[in-house]
Amino acid sequence: MIRRFRDDRDERGAIIALVALSMVAILTVAALVVDIAVLKSDRRFDRDAADAAATSGALDLDGSTTGPASACAVAWPTALLNHRASSSGVTSP
Repeated sequence: MIRRFRDDRDERGAIIALVALSMVAILTVAALVVDIAVLKSDRRFDRDAADAAATSGALDLDGSTTGPASACAVAWPTALLNHRASSSGVTSP
């Protein structure tokens, strides 16, 4: 009869702990990836809104002394129109 040598340590259930720790690590990395992607997307939309406002304000400049004020008056609605965030925290000067 062949006898199997068996270690005295009982390792049953060790794989469950290993899988649980691995899942926590994988889900943490996935959450970080999603957060970074959303952050980059928001920055891109903010930059696009600022570019649109600057362009519309620059196109309105006519060289007069009231030109900068009228350019700001045109640029703010353009910025607010293109901004994606809620309007509760964004106000024009």
